[in-house]
Amino acid sequence: MPLIWIVGGVLVAGTAITFAADLMGWFKSFNSIIAFAMIVAFVKASAVVVIFMHIKWDYKWKTISWTMLCTFAFFIGMMYLTVRSERADSKPGGSVPKPTAISTTPDQD
Repeated sequence: MPLIWIVGGVLVAGTAITFAADLMGWFKSFNSIIAFAMIVAFVKASAVVVIFMHIKWDYKWKTISWTMLCTFAFFIGMMYLTVRSERADSKPGGSVPKPTAISTTPDQD
């Protein structure tokens, strides 16, 4: 069987498993759904990279893999810093309480 069919099967099966996990509610929390989907996506991407980018037949594939791993780690770090900077409590003045509405009716003294 040609490797292209095996990779195609991995892609179709991974998509079906991810869709079924979401549709059937296999996970209760949103974070666990995202983690599962990312793991499946990593397996699918690895299959494509190893076969279609000819990493399987490359003698120096360890160098390329380390480069890809470092790039991925850098990307995750940049995304963490970007998302973390959008949190309101981490910005200057983020812990200051919000002002309340001012009453427009006169006081009854």
